[in-house]
Amino acid sequence: MRKPSNPCTLQIPKLPPCREAYSRREAASWVKGGVLMIKFPGDRSFREVARFTQDCGSICTHAAQYCLEMGGSHVSAPHMRLLQDCADICEATSKLLLRSSPQITQMMSVCASLCEQCAASCDKLTGDTQMRTCADECRRCAAACRQI
Repeated sequence: MRKPSNPCTLQIPKLPPCREAYSRREAASWVKGGVLMIKFPGDRSFREVARFTQDCGSICTHAAQYCLEMGGSHVSAPHMRLLQDCADICEATSKLLLRSSPQITQMMSVCASLCEQCAASCDKLTGDTQMRTCADECRRCAAACRQI
């Protein structure tokens, strides 16, 4: 392998051919925008669901900060724990999805369950748009996790 002219450029040697042959059309269907998309039942890719889990984790983290600022019923211990647990499981699930972990089935089930619990907890704080947004995102994430 020759040395790259640009120090930021990495040249990867060609790999030996795979045992299974796929048509160009079939292989091209796996790539969108130069990114390999792995398809699973329900026509959702791991990347797409990972995006849902990342978004949900981020919103739950922001919602927890918002609740701390609001005080009162927003900072009840069970509600805060659910927000933090949901954010953590969503982040962990997205990481396992992106690396196609064999344990993803169990994680997706736990993630969906926690997201549903978190949504129910946020719904109890009626009339708060921030909590409504968090509940809606948690439900979207739970639905995405259950579809794979």
